[in-house]
Amino acid sequence: MPDLSLPAHDSSGADMSCLAALRLGRGAPPCSKCVELGKTLLMSTSPGRTGTDLEPSVRAIATEEALSGVVRLDLDDEIAAEVAFGQSHRGLGVEMTTDAQLAIASGNKAFTALVVMSLVEQGDLALDSRVRSILGDDLPLVDDRVTVEHLLAHRSGIGDYLDEDVVEDPDAYLMPVPVHQLVTTDDYIPILDGHPAKFTPGERFAYCNSGYVILAMIT
Repeated sequence: MPDLSLPAHDSSGADMSCLAALRLGRGAPPCSKCVELGKTLLMSTSPGRTGTDLEPSVRAIATEEALSGVVRLDLDDEIAAEVAFGQSHRGLGVEMTTDAQLAIASGNKAFTALVVMSLVEQGDLALDSRVRSILGDDLPLVDDRVTVEHLLAHRSGIGDYLDEDVVEDPDAYLMPVPVHQLVTTDDYIPILDGHPAKFTPGERFAYCNSGYVILAMIT
């Protein structure tokens, strides 16, 4: 089975979780654009098909659907086809490139969970691993009892730098720093710190953005 890499796009009506839904088989249903592209790419499993064979079909669908994004097909651990469509920034008229970094917000959580569970499967990380053993002295307000599984399941109880339970104006800019300053995972450490715990780890569910940034840090 090839690796289907369909980056999330910003086309009208498109769901930013399309990639996660196609890659993981769960989450919100992918939009029609990604479904059609996915079907086309799956044809590559037929004997003798190559990325070059498929590229005209992919281009036709992307053009018809006005897709803004990148389609990549990997065969036998090599990139067989990689094509960019549309614009990465419509306001500034910036053309899409195959190495463009697109903001997909919480769509990243699916990929973070995939990396974590891959490490668990390989035996390099355990779900019951205490996060403190990996964080060391960083983020001292994170409860020492918090585990990797608590973070994955949004049951850690840690304070959230972007607590959606207390957001009063959904249109307000809620980040404590400009997003262009958050280039690497470690750049988040200052804004993750200083938020008291909300409840005992494992006590209940509470959606937590900080938890997934910490997962990215420890993986």
